[in-house]
Amino acid sequence: MTIAQFEQMFPHEDACKAHLAANRWPDGVVCPVKEQQKTLNWKLWGHYGYYGITGNGRALQNFSLAVRRIWRRWLTRRSRLRMSWERFNALAKAFPLAPPVVVHSALRLSQ
Repeated sequence: MTIAQFEQMFPHEDACKAHLAANRWPDGVVCPVKEQQKTLNWKLWGHYGYYGITGNGRALQNFSLAVRRIWRRWLTRRSRLRMSWERFNALAKAFPLAPPVVVHSALRLSQ
């Protein structure tokens, strides 16, 4: 779509707002928990693959715990109900995050 076509479709801001209101999702924009888990796991595996070297296990564990806290915060913001840690842990059992893994051995790299 070109700028001219966009301006023709939406000559003023109210027309654009009306279009967005008519075509929005009925429950708002919500990413399913399964998709969040899948995306977070891809990012965690990438992080572990890059930083997962011998001696870095504690840092990987801290990173994993920080990701869990942030994910819980995201899920809490999605609803009016506060997500307790008990509820989050039950959800995390159903949708587990990748555990921290040391992928590279510093001993093998130095030989």
